[in-house]
Amino acid sequence: MHKGAILAALIALLILPSPVFSRPSAPSLTTPADGQVLPDFSPTLEWADPPGGTVTQTHLQIVPFNNDGPGVDLILSISEDRFQLPPPPNWYGLLPDLSYTWRVQASDAPVSVGTNDPSWSDWSPQWTFRTSPIGAASISLMEPGFDATIGTLTPTLVWGDSNPNAWYYEIQISRDPLFGSGAFLYWELRHGGVTSPPRSYQVPGQFPLEAGQRYFWRVRPRVQGDGTPVPWSAPSAFLTPSGRAIDGQVTAIIDGATIEVILGGQRRQVRYLGITVPRISPAECYGAQSAARNSELVEGQIVRLEADQTDADTAGRLLRYVFVKDTMVNAELLGQGHARADVQAPDVRYEPLLRQKESEARAAKRGLWAACG
Repeated sequence: MHKGAILAALIALLILPSPVFSRPSAPSLTTPADGQVLPDFSPTLEWADPPGGTVTQTHLQIVPFNNDGPGVDLILSISEDRFQLPPPPNWYGLLPDLSYTWRVQASDAPVSVGTNDPSWSDWSPQWTFRTSPIGAASISLMEPGFDATIGTLTPTLVWGDSNPNAWYYEIQISRDPLFGSGAFLYWELRHGGVTSPPRSYQVPGQFPLEAGQRYFWRVRPRVQGDGTPVPWSAPSAFLTPSGRAIDGQVTAIIDGATIEVILGGQRRQVRYLGITVPRISPAECYGAQSAARNSELVEGQIVRLEADQTDADTAGRLLRYVFVKDTMVNAELLGQGHARADVQAPDVRYEPLLRQKESEARAAKRGLWAACG
């Protein structure tokens, strides 16, 4: 072809009208109604596709008030006109008493496209919904038990919640029962769905509790954004071990209240403070059972030995409160009816707890209280 003819053809192509790119009109939102307070935390969002054309994919956005929390930015790869938000534990998303805005746009592109593709329609009008408020009445403080003595200065506190939609919490720990400025205050946020165990908080090793103190703690659901904070749960309390404590390895069970422990490379016998148990030899009623239960609790374990005022008895046995993790074995044996309380001055630090455990076992006729009268 002649060069002039080629040039004329190219010019003709350049002056042809450009193809007009068409895209669908914006979808319209239908459910939940604009401004509605949700009845649950797993709502189904619905919208109407634009008339005419074929929608192949939808872009959904859900944004919490002031971006204060998780949101959604999702492309549904097939034509959809609804989407159900999964509840916990499938998705930890919606927070209580918080406003959310949402909108959708549609595309009729025959293949999957990114969020900046020109085939997307304009956004729908933006609607809002609000999640329901929740409170702390569904929360129960579980571990440590009320006024229990723990065996560590970095305990793990565990709570339960009968509300399955609650998953984000505030927790406070303080020596001050009013949680004011009178003592150091631990005030932390915890995602209860991912802590181990679930719904728990461990005091950090770099900030341990003080020894020999009574601590109070409480929990409430976290409310943020444009929500209103809720009252705290009723507080619970626990006691920390005294500073006179040391760990040892149990090597033998002597009877229901005496063990052998390796301390500093030496074998020492340890007698449990505040309790007495039936003898094994000569045999007394329930002596063998008490020794067996003691063995189940501590044999082979690393135990924490806490002293009171008297270091040892006349036989040279160390007198101690014995802990396996956060469980005081002395109190556990009393509560199960494998021992009787025997609190003698000046070793009275845990007298109320030991007396209470004995009273509970006796009233329920557990162990020796049923077998021995």
